[in-house]
Amino acid sequence: MSVDGIYMMSPFLLRLSLFKNPYFIGFGENPTCPTPPPSPKSLLTRFNERDNMAKICYILRGLPGSGKSMLAENLASGGKGSRLGIFSTDDLFMVDGEYQFDPSKLAQNHAYNLRNATQFMESFKLPNQNINCIIDNTNTQHWEYEKYVEVAKKNGFMVQIITVEWNINDIPLYAERNSHGVPEEAIYRMAERWEYPSLDNVSIRV
Repeated sequence: MSVDGIYMMSPFLLRLSLFKNPYFIGFGENPTCPTPPPSPKSLLTRFNERDNMAKICYILRGLPGSGKSMLAENLASGGKGSRLGIFSTDDLFMVDGEYQFDPSKLAQNHAYNLRNATQFMESFKLPNQNINCIIDNTNTQHWEYEKYVEVAKKNGFMVQIITVEWNINDIPLYAERNSHGVPEEAIYRMAERWEYPSLDNVSIRV
């Protein structure tokens, strides 16, 4: 939106400005196939169009410790006046306030998380409602979030997939700072199977 020649920042990008030096990589860029990122005005236009949609499902992608959950918190705090649902499979491993990962329950908890997000989105049938649904999982590969995309679109939600970019040299740092104690070797395995964004992704570096 432009006022007297000044391009105004969308509410979404305003929330992202809380991060120190966020870097927009662009739609579909990956290190093996350099793609010039769109201009800032182009990005702002796309976000303004999406922010005008009342029902939005944000699907986050990122390695543990890369800043993904911090982004989820900032999205949540910026959604004033909206109905909000945040759905993270990791939350289902919390027992008495402590994270207790059980690999035998991983598939079950992913199914529960999808069910909970589905029930949330299905509860808002009318189009003109201010609803934000945030999917806060690592989503290292596209198939891991495809069901969320299907459910969101079926229920009239605009889908925005956001990738928090990572650097393989920073994985030891991610292991130190992630809140669930995911070890360094496990994060390296996630990085090895990472699928780079498709054209409907926005990537940021925080």
